[in-house]
Amino acid sequence: MDLSAANLLYAAAAILLGPAQLAAKGVVMIDLSMMNSTVFNAQSAIASIEAGARWSSVYHTLKQYGVAVTGGRADSVGVGGLVIGANGTLVVANSTTHSRLFRALKGGSNNFGIVTKIDMTTFPQGDLWGGIVRHHISSIPLQISALVNFTNRLVDDPLASVVGIWQYSSDIERLEAATGIQYAQPVEEPPIFHETGRIGESNTTRVADIQDLMMETAPPSGRRVLLLTLTFKNDARVVHKILEEQGEVIENAKAHVRGDSWNVVSFLQPFPAFFGNLSTKNLGNVLGLENMGNNHLLYLLFVSWGSKRDDSLFHEQGHRLIERIRGFSHEIGAENDFIYLNYAGKAQNPLRSYGEHNLREILRVANEYDPDGVFQIQAPGGFKAHMA
Repeated sequence: MDLSAANLLYAAAAILLGPAQLAAKGVVMIDLSMMNSTVFNAQSAIASIEAGARWSSVYHTLKQYGVAVTGGRADSVGVGGLVIGANGTLVVANSTTHSRLFRALKGGSNNFGIVTKIDMTTFPQGDLWGGIVRHHISSIPLQISALVNFTNRLVDDPLASVVGIWQYSSDIERLEAATGIQYAQPVEEPPIFHETGRIGESNTTRVADIQDLMMETAPPSGRRVLLLTLTFKNDARVVHKILEEQGEVIENAKAHVRGDSWNVVSFLQPFPAFFGNLSTKNLGNVLGLENMGNNHLLYLLFVSWGSKRDDSLFHEQGHRLIERIRGFSHEIGAENDFIYLNYAGKAQNPLRSYGEHNLREILRVANEYDPDGVFQIQAPGGFKAHMA
């Protein structure tokens, strides 16, 4: 194979990489899955994490030291600062060395090189309190109200987190409503969760470690998956509209699906304004969140199914839902352009949603570290700056 013309594919247990990409022809595959160690330096409180590691193993390793890092809530998702540039050089990127690359990496995706290791600052972390609160369908309006109110109060108690979950599974043929809750200390039933707890039919709340708790909010499995996302102001009307549109997707799927075992899930997470303030620390990033101003919600539509025959059905239904929610949000003044890259679908444009200034900076850094465009042209997959 002529490597100068070959496509380059590298895998590190990321969200974006799918079986179709792994099976692509004419591709040089760089598999980082064996580079999966996590090493903790007690003196500096830094965890050095190789890019092939999964969050479950990171949390497991750090637990013995009583620390944690800010990471994913799904155990199977992978981690991705050392960068192998397009010419094969090794670069250490941090706040003092290659600082523009360091900043651009925080949001710029796979446009610069291959991340092989990242050093993360840890914080003390023992057991947490949390679990799943299940709700009766009739209490969904109260569940939505609790989510909106929680998001507005989160600035007063940032140790808390929730995710609203509305899942339809063809295996059980009904919509289920739940809220995943976590509190970063072993304190049972903190006041910030009282509104959610009062409307729960049952719950699994307990004191446990982060690895145990993260298993409960993982999305369902499926051979074929669609992820789409939106961000909008913290407005209950948009959440009600999402569930209305989700219901239409479910009914259309029931009428036209040809395979079996499919799921349609809506996840909603608080995205408060103070997150934007936090994003400016340590040189900041290219996400463009510092001026978000209002509290928001982050929406993930997750659809999984088994048969290739249903690809067009679920893709059409999913994209129609997103466009309707986008239009409704715009009508009521709740729209926000930000697209969270890790949840984005292929047709979405997260890099442009960061704003023109940040997109230009990503392109400048990509041209500096990859002047021949290896990672723009020859590394398929992900979101490319030159196409944003």
